Amino acid sequence: MPSKNRFYDGDYRYAGGTIPESNDLRMRTVTVGEGENAVTTTHFVPIWPDDYLFFGQTLTYGYVDSRAHQGYPSRIVKSNERIQTSQDGNRVYRAPAYFRSNTKGVVHFNPYAVFAATQKDNANIIAYKDMTAIDFTGGNGDVAGGYKEGWNSDHFFLPLLDDDGITAFESVNLTRNLLVYSKAGTTTDGVVSALTDNAYSETNSKYHTVPRSDDPYTKSVKSHWVQLTESGVYEAQRDHFLVDKEDFNCPIAYQFKAGTGTAAGKRMWYQRDPQDMRYVDLTKGWEAISLPFSPEIVTTQDKGELTHFYQGSTAGHEYWLREFKGNVQQKKDANNQDVEGVFTVDFNPLAAGSNTKNYTNTFLWDYYYSKDTYLDKNQDKYQKQYYSEDYLNSKYPVTDYPYAVAGKPYITGFPGVSYYEFDLSGQWEPKNRYQNGEIVSKGKQTITFASAPGATIGVSEDEMADVAESGYTFKATYLNNPEIATGNDAYLLDNEGAGFKKTASADVKITAFRPYFVAPTPPSSSPAPRYIMFNSMSESIGTQDGQEQRDHVSESMEFFAKKHKIVVTSHMQNVADVGIYSASGICISTFDIQPGETIETPIYNSGVYIIRAAGGHYTHKVTIK
Repeated sequence: MPSKNRFYDGDYRYAGGTIPESNDLRMRTVTVGEGENAVTTTHFVPIWPDDYLFFGQTLTYGYVDSRAHQGYPSRIVKSNERIQTSQDGNRVYRAPAYFRSNTKGVVHFNPYAVFAATQKDNANIIAYKDMTAIDFTGGNGDVAGGYKEGWNSDHFFLPLLDDDGITAFESVNLTRNLLVYSKAGTTTDGVVSALTDNAYSETNSKYHTVPRSDDPYTKSVKSHWVQLTESGVYEAQRDHFLVDKEDFNCPIAYQFKAGTGTAAGKRMWYQRDPQDMRYVDLTKGWEAISLPFSPEIVTTQDKGELTHFYQGSTAGHEYWLREFKGNVQQKKDANNQDVEGVFTVDFNPLAAGSNTKNYTNTFLWDYYYSKDTYLDKNQDKYQKQYYSEDYLNSKYPVTDYPYAVAGKPYITGFPGVSYYEFDLSGQWEPKNRYQNGEIVSKGKQTITFASAPGATIGVSEDEMADVAESGYTFKATYLNNPEIATGNDAYLLDNEGAGFKKTASADVKITAFRPYFVAPTPPSSSPAPRYIMFNSMSESIGTQDGQEQRDHVSESMEFFAKKHKIVVTSHMQNVADVGIYSASGICISTFDIQPGETIETPIYNSGVYIIRAAGGHYTHKVTIK
């Protein structure tokens, strides 16, 4: 296709070989000189690019009722001899695009741009399936200054980016985490800036409570806009709500707009919806998570901000975050015999970090502990010192708090009913009271993860950090069903959240933002494990086997606290096992107790402790001062 500066009068001809003599849009009158020396000439000059384009194609894929999709090119639509740029136009533009990777591809579209995965009502006709990003900036490090490969003064080779006539943008059945890059000051920038996203907002700045997004119902978010500013920075001008279970892949790194005070900086944020969540009940109910940002805040809609345990921490214990540390071992039974096909691995709390964390959430104090007039059936009051402002001020800020790292795989746990008022599942009710009614369950909690304002989102394929230990790899993913190397077995977290189960290749359904294990297929003489269990959790937290606490008429257990001691008395008919665990899941003591026996266990550190007895039939929480 020729350049707009290439052909003038003498080269350009209408069909039929003649140039019209009457004045029209293409007549150009040029005057050289002044006065009597002025020379006026008239030239016939073609219009760029209208007179060079003869074919177009309507690319609606059946999603615009008034415009039928065209499978093949047709005559280009013109109005008054100019190419039509309204919704009815069929001019074909093009732009670089990316499909679940940072490998550059291309998409084609009309002025009214429709991007669809497949043709409507015919999934066999693929349009832009798996598109995760589109770039209207002509950047991404091309040494030519943009997508102009092959362009020079002697040859006609269009730049890959050709989008200066776009008038609308519509995404249909693509990932709602589609990244759309545009350049400030361009027509395209004005079009894509109209794309909507969900803003991050807190209903209580002290608790940092964040309501559940309405997006799971409205599906209002269909893409995330990133602008190439005039200063050359790829910047998100608004918050990005990362839609769960939908593909995300960032091919061009960008940062969120910074800000302070009322003009707060922008963030990426993400939610786990209660209907898709598990809640920890001792060994069960764990979640797997990997995110393209480092969460500065983890919070809920009612109970507010949560903090996690980490090695050496003395503050914060609202949820668990653990990383894969290897130590793959054959699981042993009670007789120290191998459990066929079952292996255990270590997941440990994060090492101390270097972030300064302040924490102002006094919800537990305000809602539970401060109710001094409410006694339980043991005449025990909620403890005054925990989670009051004075208590938090004595503990925070901490300077060694570790954030989860962007792109790294973790398992995480959110307390279930076994953890009393820490429960996030909405099942625990404070029933053991003399007075009831004011304190009730807050219901299931939606978990929100939010980046720091002004955070940077890296190139996904460069950022994801698989963790390989002992021949097993714990893999992060932002994609549904990423490719798995041939010869590797995939292990997906089971439905109970108790471990990773080997899954036949035909049944593998990996979900975005949920890590998984892969292991090389061993020789035929040594079959691959069927199951990978959590060694740390199974040994330190115990298992409840889905059974609730039971109050027997003839059998019971008593648990209470003395100063620096936990006291257990058995009214069982047979010997019972007892385990005492810190709130972070660390085993403090295990022992067998005989019928009628009372055992006192010294506890040297103040805090909350969980007692599990009789195979998990009895669990109890005590506070040691």
